[in-house]
Amino acid sequence: MSSSIDKSDKTALNNTREVLICNYSNSIVSEKKSDIEDNEKNIKKFKNDILKEIASIIGDINQNQVSLDSVIKDKLDISEDYRKKLKENASKHLAGTQLKKDIYEENTRHTISLVYYILGMGFMGYYIFKLLKK
Repeated sequence: MSSSIDKSDKTALNNTREVLICNYSNSIVSEKKSDIEDNEKNIKKFKNDILKEIASIIGDINQNQVSLDSVIKDKLDISEDYRKKLKENASKHLAGTQLKKDIYEENTRHTISLVYYILGMGFMGYYIFKLLKK
């Protein structure tokens, strides 16, 4: 990244600009064509140097923006993945009352099955004894 322009750099740039303008004005007043052309070249060189510095700063800003955009995109992708996972798992997680109801129903079903099993064994035992007594 290029160096940032502080107050002393701005003062130096302003002084250089003033000197160039004064030299150009003096050469126009003196009507020396070679001095006018030299001063015009100096002004164009100064202008091009400033434009190069501006382009360098803009390039640094754009590069930082691209890296910032990629970081933001990565964060958004992570957030989107997390949201999708939450949406997938939303149906798997039951509310407390629903969970209690499901557990109660399952326990009741097991209890009834156990009661039928015991009753069935009892009736079978009863009929076995009855058949053996004959």
